[in-house]
Amino acid sequence: MIIQEYDSKYYSIGEWPRSDFMAMSSFPTYAKWKDNILLFRATAAAFDHIMEHWPDAQWTGPPAIAFERHKKVQLMAKAATEDKAKDLAELEKADGFEYITEPYDHQRKAFLLSRGRNMYALLMEQGTGKSKVIIDTARFLFGEGKIDAVVVIAPNGVHENWARNEIPKHGVRESKATWVYSAKMNKMIQKEFDRVMGEKPLKWFLFNVEGFTSQKSKTKLEQILATHRCLLVIDESSRIKNYRALRTKYLCKIANRAPYRRILSGTPVTKGLEDLFSQFNFLSQNIIGLDTFTSFKRRYCVVKPIGLGEMIVGYRNEEELVEKIDGYSFRVRKIDCLDLPEKIYKKFPVHLSIEQKRIYRDLVDECRAEFADGKSITAELAIVKLIRLQQVICGWLPFDGESAKGNVVQIDGDNPRIVALRTILEDVEGKVIIWARFVADLNLIAETLGEKAIRYRGDIADVERFQAEGEGPTYFVANPASAGLGLTLTRAETVVYYSNDFNLENRLQSEDRCHRIGTVNPVTYYDIEAIGTVDTKIIRALRNKKLISNAILQDPEDFFLEYEE
Repeated sequence: MIIQEYDSKYYSIGEWPRSDFMAMSSFPTYAKWKDNILLFRATAAAFDHIMEHWPDAQWTGPPAIAFERHKKVQLMAKAATEDKAKDLAELEKADGFEYITEPYDHQRKAFLLSRGRNMYALLMEQGTGKSKVIIDTARFLFGEGKIDAVVVIAPNGVHENWARNEIPKHGVRESKATWVYSAKMNKMIQKEFDRVMGEKPLKWFLFNVEGFTSQKSKTKLEQILATHRCLLVIDESSRIKNYRALRTKYLCKIANRAPYRRILSGTPVTKGLEDLFSQFNFLSQNIIGLDTFTSFKRRYCVVKPIGLGEMIVGYRNEEELVEKIDGYSFRVRKIDCLDLPEKIYKKFPVHLSIEQKRIYRDLVDECRAEFADGKSITAELAIVKLIRLQQVICGWLPFDGESAKGNVVQIDGDNPRIVALRTILEDVEGKVIIWARFVADLNLIAETLGEKAIRYRGDIADVERFQAEGEGPTYFVANPASAGLGLTLTRAETVVYYSNDFNLENRLQSEDRCHRIGTVNPVTYYDIEAIGTVDTKIIRALRNKKLISNAILQDPEDFFLEYEE
C-alpha cells in the first residue's frame, strides 16, 4: 500500500487489498472515493487508523514527512503521560526555577509537567491557581529565550484582572509592558499599544474573548502574532467550546501562529464530551486528531434523529478520548488540593456604564467642592455619601415615586454588576451564597435568578432547603447583616459579595457561614469591584480586616479624593 499526496487538501491510497474494504471505508476523518482511489484528509486520526490496519504502508513525499511528525507528537504525548506517574520529588530535582510567589504542590507539579510543552491544557478547578502556573510558565519560557510575549484571552473583566492582580502578584510587580484591549481603541489606547510593542521585557497583551467578533481585536492580535514569539492563552476556555461560533473558528484557525498555546478551564465539560472538541483543537488538531466536529461526533457521540436534525444522547470510545488528551493536560479539583488555603479570595472587576459614571462623578465632585471650601465632613455624613455612591455603583438611585420599581429608579443601560454576577455563576459549580447590602440589590438578584434562588427573609426553612441533598435551590441570596450570624450554609463552596456593607463583623461572620465544621472543600470568595470607585477601598479594608468606620473617622476625605482610576 502506497500513500502519496493527491493535492493540497488530500492524500491518496491507490492499491489496497480488497479484503480490507471495511477498514478503508471506516476512516475516522473525512474521506472520499475517486474511482478506485481513496482520498483522505491528513489528520492524526487518519494516521492512527492506517498505523493500526496497515503498519507496513509506504509513505512517500509530503505524507512521509507529515507521518514522521505525527509519530514524534505521539511519542511526546506518551512521555508526558508517563511523567505524571513520577513522584513529585523526582520532578523537583531538576527544578531550579526562581518563583516570585511560592507555589502549592499541585501548582508546582502542573508547572513542571507543562512548562516546556508547546501545547497544554490546565484543567484546574476555580480557585486552584491556574493563573500563577501560566505566569511562571511565561517567565520560564522567556528566560529560555523561547518567547517574548504572552497573549491572554479571557472573559470580559477577567482579562483586566490579569493586569490588575495576577501579573503584579506572581510576575512583575511593576510591569510596564502590559496592554489591555478596549473596544474604544482611542488614540491613547493605541499609543499605549505602540509603546508596549516596543518594550524589551516580557510583554503581556490582554484581550476579552467577546471582542473577537470585532475586526479591531483581530487586527491587533494578528499584529502581535506576526511580530512576536507568543505564548497564546485562552482563560476559561469553555468560552470557545461552541464550534459554530465565529470567534471559536477564528481563534482555532489563528492559534498555530503562536509556538506555545494553553487553555485554562475548571469546567472544560459542562454539557458533554462535545465541549472538548474546539478547546483541544485550539491547542492542536493532532491531539484529538479530527479536523471537523462531524468526524468527532461520529467517533465519540451517540446520536438519534430529531426532526430534520439529530441530538447527542450518549457517548462511546470515551477511554480512547481520555487517553488522547491525557498527555496534554493536567487536571486537579479543589477536593484534591489539601495544600490549598482554607479561604480563596478573588476580585471580579467591572466598569460603570456611561450614565453611572456621569452620576458617580457628579457626586464625587460635590464632595470635592465641600472639601475645597474648607468645610469639614463628619464621619456620619461621609458614610451617608459613601452609601449613595455605592447605590450608583449598583445601578440605581433611591426614589419614592410610584413609577419607580421597588422605591428605586434603575439607571439607564445594562447593569454591569448583574452581568458580572451572571458571568461568575456560569463558571462555578454547586451551590452559591450571594451577599448584598441593599434591599434593591437583593430583589434584583432574586428576580434575575428566578426559581433557582432563595431570597432569605429569616425563614429557617429556607436554610434547610438550601442545605438539603439532591435537587433544590442553587443560590442563597441574603443580606449579611440579617443572615450573616448563626446560620450553617456548608453546602456552598462559592460566595459572591455583590455589594459590601461597612461592618467588618458582618463580613467576617458572613464569610464563616459556609466555612465551619462540616465544610469539606476550600471556599472561594468573589468580590465584584467597580473599577475606579470606592469599591476598591471598601474591599481592601474588609479583606485586611480593617474597620471602615475607623478609616472614615481618621480621614473621611481620603475616600472621596483618592479613588483609583
